[in-house]
Amino acid sequence: NYAGQYNAFSTSATEAIVNGNGINFTGLNSTTSTDAPGSLAQLLVTTPPSIVNTWYRFRTTSTGTPSVPTESNGDLVLDSTTTYTEAGGYQKLTNLTVGQQYTFTINISTPAANGSIVVSAFNGTSVLTQQLFAASLSQITHSFTATSTDNTIMISYYNSVANNVTISGISIQPQ
Repeated sequence: NYAGQYNAFSTSATEAIVNGNGINFTGLNSTTSTDAPGSLAQLLVTTPPSIVNTWYRFRTTSTGTPSVPTESNGDLVLDSTTTYTEAGGYQKLTNLTVGQQYTFTINISTPAANGSIVVSAFNGTSVLTQQLFAASLSQITHSFTATSTDNTIMISYYNSVANNVTISGISIQPQ
């Protein structure tokens, strides 16, 4: 149980990520959203996650304008258009243990037949780790080693086909 909600996805007291209100994305629609200026690192410079443990949303607009990421029924919905676009979210974590390896797990309830999901971890604007996964997967697992007590994680959805991906849960646990 977390914040009065039960979720079998994550029952550990060592959960490093906060999804709006507990383990779902409630409240996401009222968080900061930004039209991304270019690279992901540049996004972290222009709109840094100054409020820790809070989602920040973004979308690219240089080749098309997908919808801003939204919450629907407690899930995160990421959109794309018919041009190569990107949408996603990022969050500055707290209370990480420097040198500890963490497992980042994403559950996808509505996969996309094409497109990609990129999972990234940053120390400030420097990339610690970044990996590309098919958006057709139902679960993504990725690991990173904390280099700070407050690294930032990011989830990006790329596609050149108008399609949505729905994420039902995200967990970051120490290994």
